[in-house]
Amino acid sequence: MRPVLSLLLAGTFTAGGAPSFDPVVFEEVAAARGLRFVTNPGRTPRKHQPETMVAGVALLDFDGDGWLDVYAVNGATMPGLVKSGPEFHNRLFRNDGKGSFTDVTARAGVAGTGYDLGVATGDFDNDGRTDLFVAGLRRNTLFRNRGDGTFADVTDAAGLARPDPKHGTLWAVAGAFLDYDRDGRLDLFVSNYVVWDPANEPACGNPGAPDYCHPKQYQGLPNSLFRNNGDGTFTDVSEKSGIRAHVGKGMFADGSASAGDAFGARKAVHRGVAFGDVDNDGRVDVVVTALDGPLELWRNVSPAPNHWLSVKAVGTSSPRDGAGAKVKVVTAAGAQWSHVSTAVGYGGASDPRVHFGLGAEKTVRELSVTWPSGKVQTLRDVAADQVLTVTEPR
Repeated sequence: MRPVLSLLLAGTFTAGGAPSFDPVVFEEVAAARGLRFVTNPGRTPRKHQPETMVAGVALLDFDGDGWLDVYAVNGATMPGLVKSGPEFHNRLFRNDGKGSFTDVTARAGVAGTGYDLGVATGDFDNDGRTDLFVAGLRRNTLFRNRGDGTFADVTDAAGLARPDPKHGTLWAVAGAFLDYDRDGRLDLFVSNYVVWDPANEPACGNPGAPDYCHPKQYQGLPNSLFRNNGDGTFTDVSEKSGIRAHVGKGMFADGSASAGDAFGARKAVHRGVAFGDVDNDGRVDVVVTALDGPLELWRNVSPAPNHWLSVKAVGTSSPRDGAGAKVKVVTAAGAQWSHVSTAVGYGGASDPRVHFGLGAEKTVRELSVTWPSGKVQTLRDVAADQVLTVTEPR
């Protein structure tokens, strides 16, 4: 029997005081669909801090067939930071569009080599193909999509392997592609965590029972910003931009207690999450990673027959994948706004298509896209229930 998660969302109230809302139902289908992956952080009795942090998962259409594929990152030996066997490999699963996923990691060349924690997606070279940035401990990796089902490790050639001038090799936990200077090319922001040295790591817990230390026991690191030069290389502008002046540890407050009973329905040490419509049925699905646990794919099987629209933005003057474009839809029920971004969760990358729920409305009266270039594009009388590709006018 497959696990089913039902969420009750806030809605309107009837005259009798009973809430009125559409039920949201998710069904866990990862193993049944061929997504067989376990996050392996390389746990040791010493309990090194990085063992708690592996999270990365991405939804991307790496082969351009219109279906979202899945990429999950993984740990390595600790403290050696080496992927010594297939149990530590990052994994790429191709969506066949018929409900199944196939592991294509070996052919794609994206298994990785070190201790990886997060992933970002974006078309950094504007060739129409989604590339991968993998955030890792002491080494990040940039995989360029060749367009033939394989990727090339271009980290060194891109200038992203150079050590930090003050801290040396860093501990990165996440990244995001963005066009911060609006030159039509995606730049790269990297979120760094703390200084980690296994030889001088603080000891926490009892002498006979080591425990993981709180982040306050470690020195924080500045984040990094790399400007895209447009020739396949990046320049570190962390100092020049002021990003480097801000040092933090990415610490969060725990809000789990107020999130409701359904939030804890699936017991595991969950880490990363990505959102996207993996079966193109207009309902947003969720893929989740868990430390020492299997990858979870929560398929949205909500019964409400509501309408929807998904917008795929293709830039010309703006970044090719439309990153940063603002989208507005207007129906008889009102207006909605969103924007193109894959960076919506810790360590992960979500569907770049912009999804709108339309309720009972079958037509979008007006759809407008404000591109990063400043161009504004307007479409009228757009039919619902489709993935619509909008290309920036030249």
